Amino acid sequence: MRRTHLIVLVFALIHLIMAGGKCFADKSAMEKEIASYQNVQDTQRVTIKWLNEKPRGYVEVLNGELESIALRQGKGKVIDNQYSFRSAGSDILDISLKNAWIGYGSGTTVVSIYNRSHSFSFLLRDITYEYPIYIPEYNVVVCRFDDNRSYQEIEEDIKSRQLQTKLEKIENEPEESFESAAVHTRNQVCPIWLGISRDIRLF
Repeated sequence: MRRTHLIVLVFALIHLIMAGGKCFADKSAMEKEIASYQNVQDTQRVTIKWLNEKPRGYVEVLNGELESIALRQGKGKVIDNQYSFRSAGSDILDISLKNAWIGYGSGTTVVSIYNRSHSFSFLLRDITYEYPIYIPEYNVVVCRFDDNRSYQEIEEDIKSRQLQTKLEKIENEPEESFESAAVHTRNQVCPIWLGISRDIRLF
């Protein structure tokens, strides 16, 4: 964070010199610039936790830089951005990022975890202690680096909340019918002009 503060101070000093020591003419623009620098973090770390998966693949980062990856738990090896676990129990991979953007809007940092058919991507800003990423089909959890809970503990915590996905909410809603839809439909009049016998007009 010290490096980030230094960048902000240098940026402000340059603007003061260019303005001849006067105050900034556009205060809101300066505040936006400072906020953008504060959203760029020097180092961010997240943890990937698998259970009974024996993962193997590589890590890619969009709008940021991959600093390093390391095996915290499980037997395997790491080469650059590639990882390979030999054990199929509890496997944990730590990921360190630099120059990561965690603000809202375009340009936010996206981390992609490639693991054969169980590959996925996530936004770095979405990782919090209260809401880790949980993909039960892939037996994987993405959480903060300082979250010391195991895969099973995070899974139990999420299931205890009795949350529902969007598809589950749709499935639990009552079946749609003509009567229920007609209640919310306007009663529109539709006149029809019918021709009669021996009418020269064609309909």
